[in-house]
Amino acid sequence: MKNKKCPKCRGEMRTNVTQHRYTESGLDSVVLANVPTYECGSCGERILRIPAIENLHRAIAFAVARKPSRLTSAEVRFLRKYLGLSNRDFAKTMGVTPEQSSRWTTSESMGASAERLLRLLVERLEPAAEYPIEWLQQISDEREQVQPIYLRSRKTRWEPFSETELDEATQ
Repeated sequence: MKNKKCPKCRGEMRTNVTQHRYTESGLDSVVLANVPTYECGSCGERILRIPAIENLHRAIAFAVARKPSRLTSAEVRFLRKYLGLSNRDFAKTMGVTPEQSSRWTTSESMGASAERLLRLLVERLEPAAEYPIEWLQQISDEREQVQPIYLRSRKTRWEPFSETELDEATQ
């Protein structure tokens, strides 16, 4: 962006590369290096250009999920938002009430098991527009007789199939 004009005063903006504390993420501990910055010599207006924002948020999420210490409430909130889950959907995914989920993102520490689950969700799930909330809700608290799980090899991957398909294949 050469010869960028200031949106406030239309003065000439100088290009610079700086560090930026990325508090816009909701986390106070994120510092970005080599951030393109434009500063107006006339009025002092400053504009940051943060490239590849989705990749940046993924990198932050992975760094938070892999840190060796316990998660803070702000980090839990960031990870929930990174996964694209509302508080209600996050609660359903984690198997808790919306009130408990809200406490985790504002003041109360998560239990170790819940924290491990959240870290695994970040590691394994791609943020998506759709989530399997419906089938998670259908999981019963009742213990039932163990049902077989049928899997078949398809070259380099395994895929599930039904007992009916097994019966048909053996006839």
